[in-house]
Amino acid sequence: MPEKQPEAVLVERLASKAEGVARASEEGAVRSRGPRSEISDWGSIALNGAQDRNGDNGASGPDLKERYVAYLAAVEQLREEPFWDNTIELYELERQSELLGESLEATPTARPAKNSPEDLAEDIDDLFEIMYRRIERRSLDSPLIATGFVLRELKAVDTKILSAILCVSPATVDAWRQTGVSDTDEAARSDRLVLVGQLVYDLRHTYTSEGIGLWFSRERPQLDGQTPLEVLDNDLELASPVLRSLARGGRGQLAS
Repeated sequence: MPEKQPEAVLVERLASKAEGVARASEEGAVRSRGPRSEISDWGSIALNGAQDRNGDNGASGPDLKERYVAYLAAVEQLREEPFWDNTIELYELERQSELLGESLEATPTARPAKNSPEDLAEDIDDLFEIMYRRIERRSLDSPLIATGFVLRELKAVDTKILSAILCVSPATVDAWRQTGVSDTDEAARSDRLVLVGQLVYDLRHTYTSEGIGLWFSRERPQLDGQTPLEVLDNDLELASPVLRSLARGGRGQLAS
């Protein structure tokens, strides 16, 4: 479960990040539909009912009833999205929203401590965060989106290093950085770019941009003394599960 943050921050990230993908597409950095259509609408619905825990203008706290109405609207919209059909995330969102409604109707003395409206709202916002991450990761299955994502996350990495990671020429990296990735660019259609995007997605929570670049070139005992870059170059299919486990485990440790 992600570290809990103020509700407004969690839900705002859903909408703002989706908007960022759309803006990148319009600017040519990523010419693909991306996750916007699956996130931004229900993310914005939730955001409209979310306030900071401290309240606006010194208010005593967030209006939980407004947020409850927003959550119900988000649930109704998500039911129409085929991607979320019969998923545990939507089931939990529906269940937690129902519990929130019951908790709001009950008198304070009748509410179980673990089902206070504030705690239930936190759980719901955690679910929104998890759902966003699922969509965000899924979007990286597109080589174009993955390439644009890597270029943005590794903007501080030297061109030669990035060209080795992506297995394209330095000139191609420079062109992508200057004008964005085109959907007609054959170099941006490889499975390697998808895997690199997935690795960078996991590594960015632990490393800086420069640190991610170094991660690919450092020998690892888990890889029998090879570097992640060498494993990528040798066999992409075999590299995927090994490197993804290594990246998810944080600073060089394999995930259990």
